[in-house]
Amino acid sequence: MKNKVLKTIKEYSDACERIYCLIHSTDNLINPNTPEGEEIELLSLLVEKYEHEHFPIESPDPKSYKIQNGADESETVRYCTFVWWQNEDIGST
Repeated sequence: MKNKVLKTIKEYSDACERIYCLIHSTDNLINPNTPEGEEIELLSLLVEKYEHEHFPIESPDPKSYKIQNGADESETVRYCTFVWWQNEDIGST
């Protein structure tokens, strides 16, 4: 598979399948400094970028979360902070 920016769902699916095949192709851990390790790293970055652009995670609405889940104030803050942190972490790549 030629590694390039993923622009279609087919390219995304192919990249995910390739990662799966690489991970399950051996009983041993894959060394990051090998061609297979570098391919997994590159494909993972491409998949992450595609997911960030095509499957965004919206920031939660604290009031809706609290009502829907019967959460108290501390649970709501923990949940919203966790989702915000995930969005910030993904956006920083």
